[in-house]
Amino acid sequence: MVKQPVQRRPGGQPGAPDQRPQAYWSLAKVAERGIEEPFARGPEAAVDTLDELLSRATAERMISDVPLGALLSGGIDSSTVVAFMQQHASRPVKTFSIGFHETGYDEAADAETVIAQNSPKVSQSSSA
Repeated sequence: MVKQPVQRRPGGQPGAPDQRPQAYWSLAKVAERGIEEPFARGPEAAVDTLDELLSRATAERMISDVPLGALLSGGIDSSTVVAFMQQHASRPVKTFSIGFHETGYDEAADAETVIAQNSPKVSQSSSA
């Protein structure tokens, strides 16, 4: 039985229920550090480093006994994740999309473009 009300924590702030929330990172601090200590090896090396880091981070999260899938909106985030997932997958990555009647919110066409670019590796897109 819960004796105290549950308190919701802001995103990115882990901790035990009896601890005061404290952020483990700050976008402002990361931006300040980037200005103070710019990437010294040039733009091409920065792209290569980002590619390596994203690839490794994706691979580490793809350890599974069951097929993995992804919600594909067609935006830059989900498109990047799906592309890296497919690089590390032993079978096609299943993707799922949601379409909207309001054209301002519908990214289904963008998701189909991502699927076409990864085809035949990416296997499925669903629209509602």
